[in-house]
Amino acid sequence: SFKVEEKKEEEKEISPEPTPSLETNSIQVSVVKATNMKADLFSKPDCYVKLMLDKKQTFKTKTISSNKDPIWNESFTFSIDSLSSSLLLSLYDDDTIKDDLLLKEEISIDSLLSINHSTVTKEFKVGKKGLLTLSFTVNIDEDSFKVEEKKEEEKEISPEPTPSLETNSIQVSVVKATNMKADLFSKPDCYVKLMLDKKQTFKTKTISSNKDPIWNESFTFSIDSLSSSLLLSLYDDDTIKDDLLLKEEISIDSLLSINHSTVTKEFKVGKKGLLTLSFTVNIDEDSFKVEEK
Repeated sequence: SFKVEEKKEEEKEISPEPTPSLETNSIQVSVVKATNMKADLFSKPDCYVKLMLDKKQTFKTKTISSNKDPIWNESFTFSIDSLSSSLLLSLYDDDTIKDDLLLKEEISIDSLLSINHSTVTKEFKVGKKGLLTLSFTVNIDEDSFKVEEKKEEEKEISPEPTPSLETNSIQVSVVKATNMKADLFSKPDCYVKLMLDKKQTFKTKTISSNKDPIWNESFTFSIDSLSSSLLLSLYDDDTIKDDLLLKEEISIDSLLSINHSTVTKEFKVGKKGLLTLSFTVNIDEDSFKVEEK
């Protein structure tokens, strides 16, 4: 009789409660169970799980007290409005003074597209011997996001038009960056800084929590010497100290090859990242030759 009961309990613990058909562009996360949770010195753990999508949608399981093998079988549904979103999974041991963080994992939504229109169970390692079991049901209409991406792409590669450029000026348009490397638990907060000979300095706005920021900001520099240099810097805004992701020096005379035209250039950032800028150059070379003479 006890074996029959154990078998029923096992069937129960690995099967989250069935839910209605999942809406399009939604993900259901079922927090199933945890095993071999590490106990405190004098008590068993009191575990709960917290799920957060882009700091907008948050769910929390009930706390199961004094149990190193808690079973939840709780399901939560998230509405997805961007494939670049991330789901933050946290497992805690409820404590009187401060809850102990046992596991923190960031799951990108685009990584779940490989299991689209299906349900898959995944185990996360907790400490040396522990496991947390979740199941994911994904129902994403990828085409709906591709249409949005196409519109965004058309927008992003066309910096705002500006008035005719004055003679002996260079306009630099900071367009976008792609595949910026994230910190361990957060996406980057990027901005670009441009400086000409430590005299003229411009800075873009900071775009928070985005590995593919789009700026489309344009800056105009007055050129008084062809030997000048433009210093390009890309940063990830951080609480203590901003992380330098890219530093590039561009000599003004090297831009004369694209004089009286606009050219887009990509700069490599790390292993996979790219920063896209466009340069519009209007230099009267003869005026500098007279000065040189």
